[in-house]
Amino acid sequence: METLTVRTSNPFGQFAEGLIHIAVTNRPPALGILPNTMVAAGETLVWNLLPFATDPDDAVEDLQCSLDDMLPAQATIDAAQLHLPAPDGIPAYVETLVVRATDSSGSSAADTLQIFVTNLPPTLALLPDTTLAKGDSLS
Repeated sequence: METLTVRTSNPFGQFAEGLIHIAVTNRPPALGILPNTMVAAGETLVWNLLPFATDPDDAVEDLQCSLDDMLPAQATIDAAQLHLPAPDGIPAYVETLVVRATDSSGSSAADTLQIFVTNLPPTLALLPDTTLAKGDSLS
């Protein structure tokens, strides 16, 4: 709470004073809907979170982004950049992350993001037609 003294006077030196009490409030930031996305196994997803954040009182660049309840802890946030390395050679899975944006007064907003980690099947180069006699081995 801030207090402001207001004083008014006339040309004869008479004056009146009054106090005004001002409550300084901070509205929390907001996160727009984080769209689900995909990353291929063996790749790293790097995603800027700031375009999804707003703050009516502070510059968006001043927000601190973080992750809640990280299991497993493969994802990290550096400034507002989400980094998720998707391990190679594993079955496809869905990574669910809770992303939080916090302003300088500690107010925050959170949203859930799902990242689909895909594991593409191996590819096989075109094999040429081959003739093989009965009983022979192909190597």
